[in-house]
Amino acid sequence: ITAVLVTHDQHEAFALGDQVGVMHEGRILQWDTPYNLYHEPNCRFVADFIGQGVFLPGTLLAPETVETEIGTYRGNRAYPWPKGTRIEVLLRPDDIVPDPAGALRVQVVQKAFKGAEILYTLRLPSGGRVLALFPSHTDHAVGEYVGVQVQADHLVAFPLGSGSMAEKPATPTTL
Repeated sequence: ITAVLVTHDQHEAFALGDQVGVMHEGRILQWDTPYNLYHEPNCRFVADFIGQGVFLPGTLLAPETVETEIGTYRGNRAYPWPKGTRIEVLLRPDDIVPDPAGALRVQVVQKAFKGAEILYTLRLPSGGRVLALFPSHTDHAVGEYVGVQVQADHLVAFPLGSGSMAEKPATPTTL
């Protein structure tokens, strides 16, 4: 049986839909599997709308390599922009993992207990922030400094200034 479900709840759409569409201003921006919407968004709007994450400024060093304030990373895709292009790199909470011996030290500024995991808001040395999901047995206090590393196999990036929610407010819909 084929059915179309219209919802604004991403968790519901991901749980029930084999294919999910993200609409904005009456247009479908991406129609894909939930996995691809999350890991392979085709535009910045979809990347920003689906799931949680933070965009960090960076520079394209090679078609599949980006540099940000917290390191240089090689992803699973090649970008067509020229070397040196200023970009925004999407880091999701599952891309930031604990590394007690890691060189990158960040400060816990907020935490939300989720049962098996804790969602942390972490302040970078520059003052910027990222989100991270840690197993709940790694319970860190607000104000504490922790070591982390980036494990972003699905590197998602867009040219700087390619659009943001602030420039064009809208109420997106998930099918």
